[in-house]
Amino acid sequence: MPIITPSTHTHHLHPFFSLAVLYCSSSASLVDTVKTRMQLNTGKSQFGMVGMLKDIVAKEGVARLYRGILAPFAMEAPKRATKCE
Repeated sequence: MPIITPSTHTHHLHPFFSLAVLYCSSSASLVDTVKTRMQLNTGKSQFGMVGMLKDIVAKEGVARLYRGILAPFAMEAPKRATKCE
């Protein structure tokens, strides 16, 4: 069975690498936002991460969870889409 090397057969996967990075960055941003908010509200929140997530969405909207996400997207997506190891 022939060995498939990244340089010869994965060039068609580059857009998928970029989409995977965008998905991971958005998930990490969501968790990081909730974690930071919980740290700032020490002793005030007794609901855990899910309760804090619901509280942020109810009071400030879904967009607040992803505030500032454009910079990591702009930096990571092109880098990952062109890098193939």
